[in-house]
Amino acid sequence: MEYRFHGGQNSLKQNIHFLRAKLFCVEGYHFNDEELEKERIKRLASLQETLGMRLLEQGDTIEGRKLLQQSTTILGKSKRHQLAMILSYLPVSLRPTIMAGFRQLKEKDYTTQVRESI
Repeated sequence: MEYRFHGGQNSLKQNIHFLRAKLFCVEGYHFNDEELEKERIKRLASLQETLGMRLLEQGDTIEGRKLLQQSTTILGKSKRHQLAMILSYLPVSLRPTIMAGFRQLKEKDYTTQVRESI
Protein backbone atom coordinates (compact mmCIF):
# COMPACT_ATOMS: atom_id res chain seq x y z
CA MET A 1 0.00 0.00 0.00
CA GLU A 2 1.41 3.37 -0.98
CA TYR A 3 0.00 6.85 -0.78
CA ARG A 4 1.86 9.82 -2.20
CA PHE A 5 1.91 13.08 -0.24
CA HIS A 6 2.65 16.37 -1.94
CA GLY A 7 2.65 20.04 -1.09
CA GLY A 8 -0.56 20.73 -3.00
CA GLN A 9 -2.68 18.59 -0.72
CA ASN A 10 -5.05 20.48 1.47
CA SER A 11 -6.56 17.82 3.69
CA LEU A 12 -4.51 16.97 6.76
CA LYS A 13 -7.33 14.71 7.97
CA GLN A 14 -7.15 12.66 4.77
CA ASN A 15 -3.35 12.38 5.12
CA ILE A 16 -3.81 11.07 8.64
CA HIS A 17 -6.49 8.61 7.52
CA PHE A 18 -4.20 7.07 4.89
CA LEU A 19 -1.21 7.03 7.23
CA ARG A 20 -3.22 5.21 9.89
CA ALA A 21 -4.39 2.65 7.33
CA LYS A 22 -0.85 2.09 6.10
CA LEU A 23 0.44 1.79 9.67
CA PHE A 24 -2.23 -0.84 10.36
CA CYS A 25 -1.10 -2.85 7.33
CA VAL A 26 2.62 -2.59 8.05
CA GLU A 27 2.18 -3.45 11.75
CA GLY A 28 0.01 -6.46 10.97
CA TYR A 29 2.29 -8.21 8.50
CA HIS A 30 5.56 -9.97 9.30
CA PHE A 31 8.09 -11.50 6.92
CA ASN A 32 9.83 -14.80 7.47
CA ASP A 33 12.83 -13.54 5.51
CA GLU A 34 15.16 -11.71 7.92
CA GLU A 35 16.20 -8.96 5.47
CA LEU A 36 12.61 -8.22 4.46
CA GLU A 37 11.57 -8.09 8.11
CA LYS A 38 14.37 -5.61 8.91
CA GLU A 39 13.18 -3.40 6.05
CA ARG A 40 9.57 -3.65 7.25
CA ILE A 41 10.63 -2.56 10.72
CA LYS A 42 12.54 0.44 9.34
CA ARG A 43 9.55 1.45 7.24
CA LEU A 44 7.25 1.00 10.20
CA ALA A 45 9.42 3.36 12.28
CA SER A 46 9.51 5.93 9.49
CA LEU A 47 5.74 5.70 9.15
CA GLN A 48 5.30 6.15 12.91
CA GLU A 49 7.48 9.26 12.75
CA THR A 50 5.54 10.74 9.83
CA LEU A 51 2.14 10.00 11.36
CA GLY A 52 3.35 11.34 14.70
CA MET A 53 4.33 14.61 13.06
CA ARG A 54 1.00 14.91 11.25
CA LEU A 55 -0.88 14.26 14.49
CA LEU A 56 1.15 16.92 16.29
CA GLU A 57 0.39 19.36 13.50
CA GLN A 58 -3.31 18.59 13.86
CA GLY A 59 -3.15 19.05 17.63
CA ASP A 60 -3.13 15.45 18.88
CA THR A 61 -0.07 15.93 21.08
CA ILE A 62 -0.33 12.76 23.17
CA GLU A 63 -0.72 10.32 20.28
CA GLY A 64 1.84 12.20 18.18
CA ARG A 65 4.48 12.05 20.90
CA LYS A 66 3.73 8.37 21.52
CA LEU A 67 4.34 7.49 17.87
CA LEU A 68 7.50 9.59 17.75
CA GLN A 69 8.83 7.80 20.81
CA GLN A 70 8.10 4.41 19.24
CA SER A 71 9.97 5.42 16.07
CA THR A 72 13.12 6.39 18.01
CA THR A 73 13.77 2.78 19.02
CA ILE A 74 14.71 2.13 15.37
CA LEU A 75 15.51 5.54 13.88
CA GLY A 76 17.10 7.22 16.89
CA LYS A 77 16.51 10.90 17.58
CA SER A 78 16.84 12.43 14.13
CA LYS A 79 16.64 16.15 13.36
CA ARG A 80 13.13 15.49 12.14
CA HIS A 81 12.24 13.91 15.49
CA GLN A 82 13.74 16.83 17.38
CA LEU A 83 11.79 19.33 15.26
CA ALA A 84 8.59 17.41 15.94
CA MET A 85 9.19 17.36 19.67
CA ILE A 86 9.77 21.13 19.70
CA LEU A 87 6.59 21.53 17.67
CA SER A 88 4.68 19.51 20.26
CA TYR A 89 5.33 22.18 22.91
CA LEU A 90 4.07 25.06 20.76
CA PRO A 91 0.46 26.23 20.73
CA VAL A 92 -1.71 24.10 18.46
CA SER A 93 -2.79 27.20 16.52
CA LEU A 94 0.81 27.84 15.40
CA ARG A 95 1.73 24.30 14.39
CA PRO A 96 0.25 24.25 10.85
CA THR A 97 1.93 27.54 9.97
CA ILE A 98 5.29 26.39 11.29
CA MET A 99 5.03 23.05 9.48
CA ALA A 100 4.13 24.83 6.24
CA GLY A 101 7.25 26.98 6.67
CA PHE A 102 9.45 23.93 7.18
CA ARG A 103 7.94 22.28 4.11
CA GLN A 104 8.94 25.33 2.08
CA LEU A 105 12.55 24.90 3.27
CA LYS A 106 12.63 21.22 2.41
CA GLU A 107 14.36 20.31 -0.85
CA LYS A 108 11.77 19.83 -3.57
CA ASP A 109 11.38 16.44 -5.17
CA TYR A 110 11.73 15.94 -8.91
CA THR A 111 7.97 16.04 -9.58
CA THR A 112 7.58 19.39 -7.83
CA GLN A 113 10.56 20.84 -9.68
CA VAL A 114 9.10 19.83 -13.05
CA ARG A 115 5.63 21.09 -12.15
CA GLU A 116 6.98 24.50 -11.10
CA SER A 117 9.09 24.89 -14.25
CA ILE A 118 6.08 24.65 -16.57
